[in-house]
Amino acid sequence: DEFGGAYKGDGTTCATLPAELECGGACCVGNDSVLTSCIDVSSRTVCESLAFPETAYRGDATRCPDDDNDIPEFCGFPQDYKACCLIDAALCINTMAEDCPAHVGDSDDDSTDDCTAIMHDCPLPERACCGANGSCIVTTSAACDGAWQRDAVDCMDVVCEAGACCINGPDPCSVATEAACADVGGIFKGTGTDCAMPEDICPATEACCRSDGDCFDDLSSEECMTLAGNPAGTGSTCETLGGDCDDRGACCAVTGSCLFVLSEQCEALEGGGVFTTIGEACSSQTCPAGACCNDDETCDIRTEAGCTGAYVDDDTICEIDSCVIGACCVDDGCVVDIRLIECDLAAGLFAGAGSTCDDVDACLSGACCKGNCTCEADVLGFECKAEGGRFNASLTCADVDCLPGIVSSDPANCFTDVRKAHDVDDSTVTYGPNAITLTINCDAQNITEGDLDLRVVPDGPLPTPITLIYDPNDDRVVTVEFASNLAAGLYLCVKHNLRGAEVCIGSTPGDLDLDGDVTAADVDELIARMPTGDPNDDPKDPMDPFTPATEPCDIDRSGACTPLDLLTEIDILNGAGEFDLLVEPYPACPTAGP
Repeated sequence: DEFGGAYKGDGTTCATLPAELECGGACCVGNDSVLTSCIDVSSRTVCESLAFPETAYRGDATRCPDDDNDIPEFCGFPQDYKACCLIDAALCINTMAEDCPAHVGDSDDDSTDDCTAIMHDCPLPERACCGANGSCIVTTSAACDGAWQRDAVDCMDVVCEAGACCINGPDPCSVATEAACADVGGIFKGTGTDCAMPEDICPATEACCRSDGDCFDDLSSEECMTLAGNPAGTGSTCETLGGDCDDRGACCAVTGSCLFVLSEQCEALEGGGVFTTIGEACSSQTCPAGACCNDDETCDIRTEAGCTGAYVDDDTICEIDSCVIGACCVDDGCVVDIRLIECDLAAGLFAGAGSTCDDVDACLSGACCKGNCTCEADVLGFECKAEGGRFNASLTCADVDCLPGIVSSDPANCFTDVRKAHDVDDSTVTYGPNAITLTINCDAQNITEGDLDLRVVPDGPLPTPITLIYDPNDDRVVTVEFASNLAAGLYLCVKHNLRGAEVCIGSTPGDLDLDGDVTAADVDELIARMPTGDPNDDPKDPMDPFTPATEPCDIDRSGACTPLDLLTEIDILNGAGEFDLLVEPYPACPTAGP
């Protein structure tokens, strides 16, 4: 009112006002290339509905220039308007980049997207959130159950104003914001106070109300009752009670605390309290409470009546992840869709959030070959697999072999490269496979050349020495690079010499149907694999790079599948040039793999 404005209501923000509450502003209109006029409208919605090829809303509370000569500079051009993501709502508006911050938004100056762009997305951003207990987490405005800090992308410099809250109950002191403390009928001790010494911050003295209306401070519950009074709750004072003790009684709040309050004060508590009778003291009233699991798998201490989710049991407590749901191993069986706290109460072992009983080994006991190639006995299947181990159900360490070995490879076992292995004019110019990536069942970082056995099938020279490249992101992965390319018609096999698992990769130029011979059928197979160039028939552009393992049509190794590959395939078939050195039939893959 002081500024002659129109108040839009508590909790509203300029970024999220509905159309009926918008402040109105300047609307620039024109055609696709230029905005020629400006009209003051009552809302963004009105601007967007005007019958012009192009409209651009300049923002709430903006006004068109008085001088028409200023309109071109004020309105700009349609291409000046870009997508602006509003921080308080998953909403996109088109505006000029310099106007976006006024809408509390994020805009990319280099972006050419507007809000109609197919790939444009405006998810709710994550910012710091001060929770009811004074803790800070980073989450969206929708998920924040406290005070969302719009300008703080993390909690590093955020101070959540909380302090000690004294309530009457089994845990008389807890840290909360002033508002959260008031919601449970507690006494807020000031910002920055804590519960390090609860007996000092929330002393066991309280206000004492007598039936004659007199009130006394700083009495223990026992002292109050000797005066025929009703204790008002730990930490309470006659001042906080308002000096009026008439018509008060014990009230059980949803948190399980007991408050000596008026009946209407009890009903007004968050979640609604349960009032007993006037004059009844908290010392004679029990308010049983326990863990309450909410729908979002968070946990709060509530009375059974005050729990809007799943009440566990009286006197249970909330711990980290108490309410996450998964599988539970109990009594040599597996129970699904059970909460962690319920699994613990049943003396079971929780298999993890989201786990199921689909894994038949999850709750079986056995030997676990761990990542360091050691064995641990009597481990449950889910525990072993959670640590990346290899589980051996119902076996002991004496029954299993935990020595290192190959479990998979890239290319996979028996992969064969069907592209040309050497140049048509010079057989010394070779192109065959020259590396294979191995996944070991335990730590591969200590593997040396001496740990690997290599053989070439049929007999051929070994491509040694080899080079080992360890994966920095996965300590079980190592790439073996060979000193030379694998020659045509051969398979190279690798195994760890402590275990027998072996993988082999081959070079069989021209043999697209993998029958061991290069025939006219391979030419037909190549034609079938060639891209058509029609996106409705084959989405691959003929000149796109591809993976030979999945699209082995680049016989000439040009980097694309073209008609020239047919000529190379025919040369291999006819033995042209140096291709007459190829010996067929090619051998079959020599191993079944890991």
